[in-house]
Amino acid sequence: MARRRAGSSVKKSSEAFRFSKQQLDKEIKEINKNLQKELAGLEMGVARASEILAFRVLDRALELTPIDTGALRKSAFIERLGKRPNRKRPDGINPILLVGYDRNNSAKHAVFVHERVELQHAPPTQAKFLTTAINEEIPRFLKDMADLIKVNKGSNPTGKGKAR
Repeated sequence: MARRRAGSSVKKSSEAFRFSKQQLDKEIKEINKNLQKELAGLEMGVARASEILAFRVLDRALELTPIDTGALRKSAFIERLGKRPNRKRPDGINPILLVGYDRNNSAKHAVFVHERVELQHAPPTQAKFLTTAINEEIPRFLKDMADLIKVNKGSNPTGKGKAR
């Protein structure tokens, strides 16, 4: 006499099978809904951390920017390139904020001042002012991003009070 495997006694047309499939479909929808919430929290965390980074980089870059006429510092900008990341970019690079100098051709010398490392500038100003600011802020950005993602997911990285 052949033995039946466990679970093989339920026929696809039976009431038990239909109930199980309905329950499974309901649970899959709930999982998908929760996953979408988590992804939205991640996107919010990344967007907020990116905004903080942009302002910190610009603040630090302005401290390091050489001054002659002041036009270079006045040309500094932060520009929002999009409301949210574009996941369709095949190269994985998707800037949502742009930090830079000379957006409107008001300081055409910006690239020369930035790149001419052989020129001497009065401390604390220097060449590579934007590059230096970015390199200094990256470690802090990574920590902030991780913390903001945790907060947006509902956990509290500080352990104090209630996360909002």
